[in-house]
Amino acid sequence: MDFYRQYLERLEADGGFDCTCGRRHRIGTRDVLVGEKVLDDLPSLLRDRHGRDLRVWVLSDDNTEQAAGARCKELLSGWNLSATVLPGSPKPRPTLELAGELTREAGGHSPGLVLAVGSGVISDLGKKVSQELGIPSWCVATAPSVDAYTSGNSVFKGHSRHQTVWVTPSEAVFCDLGVMATAPREMFLSGVGDLLAKFLVHLDWNLSSRVSGEHLCPEAVRTARESALRPLRLIAGSGAPASGELLRSLTDALLTTGFLMQALGSSRPASSAEHTASFIWEIAGLVGNPAMNLHGLLVALASRCVLEIYREFYRSLPELTPDVPTRLRALAAEPSWEKNLDPGMRLFADHIRAELGAAELGPAAWERRLSAFQREREGLGELAGLAIRDVEEGIAALRGIGLPFEPAAFQMAPAAAYLPFPNIRLLRNRYNTFWLMHELGAEDEPLAALRRLVGLS
Repeated sequence: MDFYRQYLERLEADGGFDCTCGRRHRIGTRDVLVGEKVLDDLPSLLRDRHGRDLRVWVLSDDNTEQAAGARCKELLSGWNLSATVLPGSPKPRPTLELAGELTREAGGHSPGLVLAVGSGVISDLGKKVSQELGIPSWCVATAPSVDAYTSGNSVFKGHSRHQTVWVTPSEAVFCDLGVMATAPREMFLSGVGDLLAKFLVHLDWNLSSRVSGEHLCPEAVRTARESALRPLRLIAGSGAPASGELLRSLTDALLTTGFLMQALGSSRPASSAEHTASFIWEIAGLVGNPAMNLHGLLVALASRCVLEIYREFYRSLPELTPDVPTRLRALAAEPSWEKNLDPGMRLFADHIRAELGAAELGPAAWERRLSAFQREREGLGELAGLAIRDVEEGIAALRGIGLPFEPAAFQMAPAAAYLPFPNIRLLRNRYNTFWLMHELGAEDEPLAALRRLVGLS
């Protein structure tokens, strides 16, 4: 069975279900159609859900209009339609300002439903517009590139950060595999590249639960990993870039991750340190090759960098026996982060200040986490071994279909590629291996391994 269906089929009347993690999760999406020609079901489902008198505002761009937007309008010709088609090139920058402009434009037509036809940017904009107008949104996916279709959040670009805004999720999602198969190859590679993050999440979320006490949903973290393994193993087994079975499996993995984020009300099931690094590259404009400046491709490269760091750190784990009082004194004596901030990171100073302001720091927190590490060290080593193997095998499979893992392919200078990683713990108030390395005083060798990888030493 598709992983995403396991969530839909257990929903009770209120859209919720009681999870084995002890919490009740809720999902706002009601219908997901995946398969060949499912787009033809759009009129009948709309009629069943909302009748024939509904006004529909359709959002697409020049590219997705050709892929599916025009077909959607033809299918819904019996409804009162209005539409906005954004430029396909250059791609619109997803900002809250643009979402506001679209909200005003759509609102002028008094629609009862937003139909977003596209991939990540269009989906995120559509969900935000629907939330602002207080009406439902539906989504027609045009590429197997993102998990935004079923997530409960939209991501917008700001001056110094990606801002995640929690919105009303799409009520219905159409994944017509015939449409998605026509997406540019780099969109497919972006989708499979993003899957590598789920293996690092499996390690870091479990680590945070054991060391910092963060709530863990074992079912979510396991499902994220297992759904990501399936398409990557298909690639490893066949080398085929986009067979029908692979496309469906990738689509399932992306939909599943979106549902997990929606259920948890957090991006924790989908992202860890690799996403933080990829956002820095993107916001700081460090990617020189526009064709490679896609979210999932950057996540894949960042995952390769994180792998190098984690492999070096966890190799030394059996020998790490911190003297807790000594480490507490060293942490307390550290100069403020402002004094040592790399000039290339000054753009993010306000963001860092906000993240660290919300973090649990100080002697009591450090002592508690260091003591927990000593108790959990053996189990953490086992988790790390699994994650490292998963990432290594995933990278090998993706290299086999042409996804590059070298900064040069992104036209990114070695110093730019390295820039985010000494600062990961500053950039996100989310406990992970980078936080643990710092609190143990064990950052130097792992970061040196990354410098060698990217060509800095």
